[in-house]
Amino acid sequence: MDANIEFVIYTALTATSSERSFGGQKEEHPFRNSGDWIGGGANLQYYPENSNLTAVDMNPSFITYFEENRQKYPQVNLKRTVITMAEDMHDIDDNSFDVAICTYTLCSVKSVRSALNEIKRVLKPGGKFLCVEHVLYCKSSWNSTLQKFAAPLWKVYFNGCTLTRKSDEEIRKTGFKDVVIEMHHPKDMWLVARPQIIGIATK
Repeated sequence: MDANIEFVIYTALTATSSERSFGGQKEEHPFRNSGDWIGGGANLQYYPENSNLTAVDMNPSFITYFEENRQKYPQVNLKRTVITMAEDMHDIDDNSFDVAICTYTLCSVKSVRSALNEIKRVLKPGGKFLCVEHVLYCKSSWNSTLQKFAAPLWKVYFNGCTLTRKSDEEIRKTGFKDVVIEMHHPKDMWLVARPQIIGIATK
């Protein structure tokens, strides 16, 4: 009998290679997922068979859109929805999930440190945290100055999204036993949001 793999997912999920591989987990295992700000579930097509999902989002209106999209992917079984913020997932027990996935969420939470501490808390020992986030350019670059100049208007226009977060550094400070982060600068992204990290951290 295959092991049951528990997931916790944060944000409106955008397809990435790290999520497709689910941190090296084999696709024949049944997955259970949960996510904060999962939105419409844009990454559901990458979930393997027997995926059991607990969806976490701070906005209850996501449920209708998410459920409409989920119908296209019968391999995903929605087990539970939790309406809460990433910084306070008190309705979720410690050591509940094998994998946490966070896509473009740390830029918008009120406290990156609190959100990461909660993510680590709900992961089982040895669990994986997978993330895709945009971050601040290197301090010495002109592009970082441009980000800081654009940040106030960007935050208003994009509903709280912050351009100047150093989420990669915060992840390393959270106390995961192993952290692997790759930096990318996709040219199809706006210049001020171009520095992107793809990371896997192990509790």
